[in-house]
This record gives sequence, structure tokens and C-alpha cells, in this order.
Amino acid sequence: MKPFTETTIFHWAGQLIGNSSRFIFNLSAITMVGVAYAFKFSTSPVLLGVFGLINPVFLTICVYRFIQELPKNLITGGISLGPFSGKRRRWMLLTDVSIIIALTVYIFLGPLNYFVFRALLMLLLPMMLLVGLRFLYIIYLVHQNNPTPDQEL
Repeated sequence: MKPFTETTIFHWAGQLIGNSSRFIFNLSAITMVGVAYAFKFSTSPVLLGVFGLINPVFLTICVYRFIQELPKNLITGGISLGPFSGKRRRWMLLTDVSIIIALTVYIFLGPLNYFVFRALLMLLLPMMLLVGLRFLYIIYLVHQNNPTPDQEL
């Protein structure tokens, strides 16, 4: 099994949020598309599919993969990564992805095509996932270069 730093997910995350300019560019793109879709400036199903389904699912998978690579006893700002370990992590990932898919389908079909749900799916969720992925990426790099004995940051 190859190290995590040689996996496709790590490479993609590095290309997506690896430095500040890439992170700001991607955050700006997500914000512009999210605002355009949430306020119905553009209601393209392609935007919903790419930025409301594929992007959040991909970011969710990346976040959970980075959490898997960090030590279970790592505490960051009072938040423990322990609940994201073992079989629970798989169920949580499956549940999160299912919620994203359900929201996308219901917005596309019309029952949840309200501003709140469009803004949640197209703006708030991708922004939170991108910021969380950047946070985990930095923690992973710091931990790999400077592991601490008690695993607390």
C-alpha cells in the first residue's frame, strides 16, 4: 500500500487547496457560482450537478480521507477526531453523501427549490468543506513534518 502523500486524493487536494492562491481562487469560484445559483441568476442543471453534487461529494470524500490519515487521539482546538474512526466513519461518510445527493435531487425536481436550500447546497456547504479541507491539509502537513508525542495542536 502506497503512502497517503502518493495517492490521487492527496494530489487533487494539493492542486485544489495546496497554497493560498489556489485556495482563494477556488473559494471565490465556489462563492460566485453559489451566489448566482442561490439567487437564481443562473439556474442551470449543469451548475447544480457540478457545484451542487459532484463538488460537495468530492470534497466530503477528501475531508473524510484526511481525517482517516490523522491520528485518532489528535485534538485540534478542543475537537477530537475520535468519533470519525472505524466503521462509524464509513457510515458517517455514506450518510453525508446521501444527504448531498438527496438535496440535489429534491432541488432539481422542485420540492426544495427555495433560496435557503439552494444557498445551503451551492454556497454554504461547499465553502465549509473547502475551508475544512484546507484546515485538515495544513494539519496533516504540520503533523507529518513535526509530530508531537501527545498529539495535541
